[in-house]
Parts: sequence; C-alpha cells; structure tokens
Amino acid sequence: MMDTIIEPGDIARAYDFGPTSSRKDSVLTSPVSLFRKEHAMTRDDARRALGLDLNRPTALVQLGTGDSDVNEKMTAALSGLLGWKDLQVVLTKVPVDKDGNSLAPEGLDLKVVRYFPLAKVLHAFDAGICATGYNGVHELLPAQVPTVFVSNIRGTDDQEARAQWCNDFGFALRADQANLADITEKVKMLQDPAVRKRLSNKCAELPNTTGGQEIAAMLYQLAVEQKPVRSKSFTFARLMAQDHINRGLRHVANLGLRRVALVYRFLNPHITVQEIDQAPPVFGSHITAAELHPLIKSATRYEHLIEGASDSYRKRREEIAFAAYGKEMIVTKTK
Repeated sequence: MMDTIIEPGDIARAYDFGPTSSRKDSVLTSPVSLFRKEHAMTRDDARRALGLDLNRPTALVQLGTGDSDVNEKMTAALSGLLGWKDLQVVLTKVPVDKDGNSLAPEGLDLKVVRYFPLAKVLHAFDAGICATGYNGVHELLPAQVPTVFVSNIRGTDDQEARAQWCNDFGFALRADQANLADITEKVKMLQDPAVRKRLSNKCAELPNTTGGQEIAAMLYQLAVEQKPVRSKSFTFARLMAQDHINRGLRHVANLGLRRVALVYRFLNPHITVQEIDQAPPVFGSHITAAELHPLIKSATRYEHLIEGASDSYRKRREEIAFAAYGKEMIVTKTK
C-alpha cells in the first residue's frame, strides 16, 4: 500500500541475517548519519564548545544505565579507563543507578555534557565506548573515533552482528557484552596510541554516509513528480477488515459507535460563534538545553527549524504553522 519502501543502508549489512534481510521490495540507500565532515568542528573548536581541556586526552562514553546488568557494563567500561594519564571522560548522562549511587570507579575525571547534535563535536574525542546501535556506529566510525562497542541485546536490532562485523574488518573493537572482564580489557586497549591510530586510519576506508541526501531526493521526487501507486481496492479492503478483526470485538464495537457519533454530528453540527487569533509560533534552530527549555515550556508554540535551511523552507513551515495554529475556535451548541 506504499508508493516506496526506503531502507537506510548499514555498513555491516553483510552480517544481517534477520527476517527482512532477503526482501527485495525496498530501495536500499547508503548509510544515514548526522556526521558530516564538512560540518564537523575541528578538534580544538569542538573541545572549546564542550568546555574541555585542549591538551588532555578525552574519551566519550555512551552507554545506558538502569537495569543491573546495564549498570555493571557501565562500571566495567569506565574501569578500563583507569590509569590513562590526564584523561578526561565525557558522558551524556550522569553514571548513577536508580538509587543515585555512582557507577564510576574512583580516580576518573568525569564531565557530563548535553550537546546536540553530538556528531558535530566528535573530533573532540580520542576514543569512544558506545553501544552498537545504528546511530552510534554510523557517527563514531565515519568521524574516525577509535571505538569499543558494547552491544545491547534487547529489541530487534542485532547489535551483536553489527559489532562483530566492525571487529572482524578492523573498524572497531568488540567487547563481549556478557563478560564484564572482557569489556574492561577491550576498553583498556584504547589506552594504546598504536591501537587508536590503527582503528582511526581503518575507518577512513568506510564509504560516505550520504543516505540522508538520497532519501531526501526520493521524497522530493515522490512529492512533486510521481503519481501515487494505487493499491488494489479489494486487497486494501481485505487488509483493513483483517486489521479490525485482529484487534478484537471491543475494537469493532468502538468502531461502530464512532461511526454512529459521526453521523449524529453531521446531522447536528456544532456552531462556531467566535474566532480568536492565536499568537504566532516562535521559529528557531536552537540546540542547547538552556535555549530550548524555556521555549518548550512556554505557552507560545515553538517550531524547530533545520539549521541552515532555505528561505523557501522557512516560508512553507510558516504557512503550515499558520494553517494549524492560526485561529482558536470557540465552539458552542446554540440549538
């Protein structure tokens, strides 16, 4: 029922043996990443933006916290950084458990940063420790950050397969997520300058992550040139009926009541007695928490724009916002 199915590419696609790996009904693009060499800050500029020392080594740790096993992985990873002279460790969240107890061993200089998009400042880091999610892999490796991947095994994303591919082909180090000692050992390897240089140089061989531009071009073509592919009416009706049946009798009953309510409202419509102009929304491309917090909490609507977007893009966004928020309808029933 879709005009096109778009599948973002994955650098580790060769190790994908999941349920959709053999399907041929999608358009495969290059990998998608927020990292762009032309937009990324230099090492020194990125460190200034994050408030880091320009001359000390820096490691980025992007691992989750919460469940006990996840917390243990965080502690094991941070333990592997002990002994790295003058190291400053950057995290994206405070390393504490649900009771507020620290997960970090004594002796590390920790700094929690909130910067978006982090891809813009990745050149600040000499090493990275990260889960093997799609975004982490396709940002850290194109930025040539020497990385140890510690996979999460929840959900449908096969992070272990992606980590194994990166390890087998020399782009990163894979830690056994089920072995805390191995996590510590693999992270400790990042203290060796030769290991970091080897991994960084190897990452320079990766293909360009231009999938975002490719997908944007496809969506543009769909919007302005192609006629939509019409689904077969019988097939569409059958799938919709099957969907409703699968949800159970309560859903079917609610669907019927909704139809009755719509018929009633058609015969007995509300009457609009007053229209009030709404305050125009605030438009901006803010990225810091300090800037975004008051805007999001404000009673005035906030519309976030893509940084560096064209004037025509902004104009169209303003038109859509006015159509959506332009007037407040005060509705009463007068008869």
